Amino acid sequence: MKDPNKPKASPIVSLDLGAYKLSKKHQSQLEAFDKMDAYMKLAGKHAPCLRLKRVDYADINAAIKSQSNGERELSNLRYRGVPVISEARS
Repeated sequence: MKDPNKPKASPIVSLDLGAYKLSKKHQSQLEAFDKMDAYMKLAGKHAPCLRLKRVDYADINAAIKSQSNGERELSNLRYRGVPVISEARS
């Protein structure tokens, strides 16, 4: 049962994906991207985007909408300065 005296959490309105609380699965995907990007930097390159499977994109998008009270969507956010996109339909 919820405590009526407990204040509601304020919405997160950051444009950085790192500011949102994600599940362990999705957090590990971001960590894998960080490792890949660090490896690419050794070759003097940078990942142009963070590409997610459609189901993961939808899950993260739902979490962001919930935490921002509907003010933000994943399509408007960036992670480490790169856009986050969903994989193309095949």
